[in-house]
Amino acid sequence: MEAETEFQIKEALPPGTWYWRVNAPGCPDIQPWSVKLTAPIDKDCLPPVIHSKARRLLNANDPLVVEISENSGVQPVVTATAPDTSAIKVTNLPKKDGNFIVSLLPENGWKRGFSSVSVTAVDQTGNKATKVVWLICAPAPDNAVVIDKDGCYSQNGKRIFPFGIYEVVKPDMLEVRQAGFDVIHTYRWEGDQDDVECRKYLDDCWAADHLRAFIGFDRGNGSGNGIVQGNFEHVARRVGALCDHPALFCWYLFERRGAAA
Repeated sequence: MEAETEFQIKEALPPGTWYWRVNAPGCPDIQPWSVKLTAPIDKDCLPPVIHSKARRLLNANDPLVVEISENSGVQPVVTATAPDTSAIKVTNLPKKDGNFIVSLLPENGWKRGFSSVSVTAVDQTGNKATKVVWLICAPAPDNAVVIDKDGCYSQNGKRIFPFGIYEVVKPDMLEVRQAGFDVIHTYRWEGDQDDVECRKYLDDCWAADHLRAFIGFDRGNGSGNGIVQGNFEHVARRVGALCDHPALFCWYLFERRGAAA
């Protein structure tokens, strides 16, 4: 997976040849690029900007709210689609901080879990912008862990000491739980994007007297396609697949090693 970075200028440029240069560590090609502009400066050539990137909804019939800016000040026409999702109704809401706000809601509601919602905005002169917004639709678990006023982890008023034990698999879960551990972990998920098997692991945890686990994300150390390489869609998909599970204690990213003291 190749990381991509986008940059959108906010003001029109006069006709002529314009140059820009891009540089990054390890990038061999740092020569300037150029583009020749012929449109007059008073012609609107800039597309709308879709600012929203990701949203979490707790209910299938909650609208997905998206924020869009448009230099002309005229409401752009917005459409949206998502795989395995019914037709999405777009409703214009009052502007906020100078930006246009729209709500998106499918006829049959959002499907549970993760969705990639493709949002397109077209301004009055035909300039178009399209962006994928990651949506997670899942209810909050009944036994959600919170940090209380004393800075301690708590579940429904009962404090949890977040001391975990590593590399625990199904045959050992109940014994570990009976030994007094609340939380376990296995490193498999730091190199694996199989969310179906990961959810089964959480099922096994919960079946072992409500044992809980902290779950990591594929770091991409071997596959080259994980969180280290900027594959944040994998992060969104994993959160969407597991965030409602009662056995999920927290998310585990990765620690920094080898840093000087």
